[in-house]
Amino acid sequence: MPLPVRTSSLILALLATSFASQAQPAPVQRAEVAAAAATLEPKITAWRRDLHQHPELSNREERTSAKVIAHLRALGLEPRTLAGHGVVAIISGAKPGPKIALRADMDALPVTEQTGLAFASKATSSYRGETVGVMHACGHDAHTGILMGVAEALVAMKDQLPGSVMLVFQPAEEGPPPPEEGGASLMLKQGLFKDFKPEAVFGLHVFSSVQAGQIAVRSGPAMAASDRFSIKVSGRQTHGSAPWNGIDPIVAAADLIGSAQTIVSRRTNIARLPAVVTFGAIKGGIRYNIIPDEVEMVGTIRTFDPAMRQQVFADLR
Repeated sequence: MPLPVRTSSLILALLATSFASQAQPAPVQRAEVAAAAATLEPKITAWRRDLHQHPELSNREERTSAKVIAHLRALGLEPRTLAGHGVVAIISGAKPGPKIALRADMDALPVTEQTGLAFASKATSSYRGETVGVMHACGHDAHTGILMGVAEALVAMKDQLPGSVMLVFQPAEEGPPPPEEGGASLMLKQGLFKDFKPEAVFGLHVFSSVQAGQIAVRSGPAMAASDRFSIKVSGRQTHGSAPWNGIDPIVAAADLIGSAQTIVSRRTNIARLPAVVTFGAIKGGIRYNIIPDEVEMVGTIRTFDPAMRQQVFADLR
């Protein structure tokens, strides 16, 4: 449900969560939070545009991480790294209250930018053995910039802050490149919440479908679980003029892709909760007249319910 608010609403939303222990924050807090959001907006815009011009793929966020660390140290915080380029810092308030965490993701995508913006990315990188363009096409530059701004505002107001706030800048949210580990799972494995156990973790995500200056909220899950899959279909290579002498994995792969469309449309109760099965790439073959030995298909499964997630996986198998 979109709620019309100021343009600085995204900053304001994360700031407000830090005062969540008080059912009705004092008017001075509301005014200070609103003033901080308005003051920080130009800074955050500049940070976001800088990050947008210098995007980095999952597990490669070296420059982004260094920028975040330098900013947090300048605020007097003591950031530490986890999961490669992940950054964590704690702001301790002067008043008793809960422990919460605020999280932003930092990595970009293997997408070539064609926006024509003055701050458009011209970056390239290696991805799965190919040279690709790199772009913040999912808003992580905005998320990182906003949390940097929230950190600055909370440090300035820590004398009024009830409780403590952990700032979590997550690498590899889009998934680490195989066979590397990374992202939230590696941060947790390396002890993210070992000593600081938050009562709640808050995050946000920009969406082009939501008008600027609005916040969209909903009950229940808002973001789907995303799982990757890879399927290899093995055949037997032969010349295209005599397909009966081999086993064609391309035909088998095509049949599998067609059949997989019924997993959601015919086998899943989408009237209860949605699910999506997407094939994103098909690779196989070397020449126009040779039937290959193997075809590989990769894609994603997105679900909102653990039981449905297991069901979709079972049906795909």
